[in-house]
Amino acid sequence: MGDTSTLKQKTESIVETVLDYIHKDQRILIIGHNDADGIASATLMAKALLHLQARFTLRIFSELSPISLATVKKTEQDFHIFCDLGGGQIKEIRKLFAEKWIIIDHHQVSKDELLDPNVINSWAFNFDGGIDACATTMAYQVASQIDRQLRNSSWLPVVASLADLQDQGEKHSLTGLNKNVLDEAKNLGIVKEAVDLIFYGRETKPIHESIATTTTPFIAGLSGNRDACLTALTQSGINLKKNDHWRTISELSDEEKTKVAETVMPYIGGEGKIEDVIGQTYTLQREDEHSHLRDAREFGDVLNACGRMKMPSIGIGLCIGDRRLSLTESEKILLEYRKRISQVVKLVIEDTKYIVEKNSFNFVLGEKIIDEELTGAISSVLSGTPKFSSKPILVSTKTKSNELRISARFGIRYTGKGNLGVSINKIAKKIGGRGGGHKAAAGATIPFKEKDSFINSFEEELANS
Repeated sequence: MGDTSTLKQKTESIVETVLDYIHKDQRILIIGHNDADGIASATLMAKALLHLQARFTLRIFSELSPISLATVKKTEQDFHIFCDLGGGQIKEIRKLFAEKWIIIDHHQVSKDELLDPNVINSWAFNFDGGIDACATTMAYQVASQIDRQLRNSSWLPVVASLADLQDQGEKHSLTGLNKNVLDEAKNLGIVKEAVDLIFYGRETKPIHESIATTTTPFIAGLSGNRDACLTALTQSGINLKKNDHWRTISELSDEEKTKVAETVMPYIGGEGKIEDVIGQTYTLQREDEHSHLRDAREFGDVLNACGRMKMPSIGIGLCIGDRRLSLTESEKILLEYRKRISQVVKLVIEDTKYIVEKNSFNFVLGEKIIDEELTGAISSVLSGTPKFSSKPILVSTKTKSNELRISARFGIRYTGKGNLGVSINKIAKKIGGRGGGHKAAAGATIPFKEKDSFINSFEEELANS
């Protein structure tokens, strides 16, 4: 159980620091990570600062490398707010910016860092940052104290926590501090929680397209194959149309939804459970019924797409409330994002030349096929496929700066021990890189020449865990 009392005290201290710079009319730079959680947390802080007419700039980075830190330093701002970035790097940050910064985060770091007066991190208050609190949930603690009206933005932490795959409670529910914020959003009538089929596009897409575009879980033979989905559902006797209109999953009766689940289950595999496709859903009540933003999981996917396709400004626009240009552009971005991921996943599944198979994990060699911004998304999808679900999976690619970027995930059926974030951080530091994350999801950037060393060290780490 988390310590909300101590969290409140630390939040008040952080808020006081931020307000001091605002009241002195200082220039503030908000720095966010380029995934859904980073974009949402940074935007939430921007909303709070905008309310007080503060002087601020918002920038999004794919990682906080020495190069990006140097870029931030050159902007010569008076104060820096790092959102979903900076964990494990406070020595470098303090060296560059003295005490003119705070970090709002949820990644697992050292105890000394958790206790640092400039850091507000979920782990310091006994909330597991991998399942109980995302960075946006932590930013919400700060931002909603600066501007009480931001309770109306309590849907943003819900979106971000789902995008960060933190729906690890019973029936894919949210837990811990995420649930506390969810309850606020529900009480305000902003979010509706219900048990339903959790296929992608359940409110907006025809049933067969909804299943075909679902990649979590990955459904062998159906994910990415609309024709196969259409055939399977038709043979099951499910009425897919009404008055020449393609029905959506949200329009089905409970009996029909059960039949859909039963139709899909044989494709998921021997270890598949009905809970893989039925669970808690989160509907954003203020979004248009026909919008791809109405389902909170889909909204999160859109934000991830915007960040990883190098269009974070569109994601920021969506978080702020723009439903014109940002909405239109996000549809195009999402389509291309999902297309790229599907192409790579298909290649990796079908061609063993991209895989280094170890006894305890799989390592994907993606230098020639994976964009450096997509390693996290691809590793998440692959971790749910039957081929990679029983072990940890690491996906790598070469960056433009000739480094090796690695994204790691536990397979969804993995039952072994270990902590990816701790192990990867330890190995990366030893070989001149940087890394970290959570127990079941982590990443690193290392010198390219150290690839074999990293693989061997990771194998030793798992063997000793």
